[in-house]
Amino acid sequence: MACEGRVLAVIDAVYAETAIKNLHNLGYLDAAIIGRIEAGYPHALIETMLGGERIYKSWKKILYPVFV
Repeated sequence: MACEGRVLAVIDAVYAETAIKNLHNLGYLDAAIIGRIEAGYPHALIETMLGGERIYKSWKKILYPVFV
């Protein structure tokens, strides 16, 4: 998902920290982990700037391109 130069990427937790470091090295200093997806939940938990969590359940309504 992109909006005004922002990107939301779903990345396996094993690679997330490395991905953030690589983005920082490329000059994208605002890159950050903002949430997680856990097995057993039909929604995403998005962490707010105040430290809370927000549930995002609308995945089925949006079409996403698939990149391999």
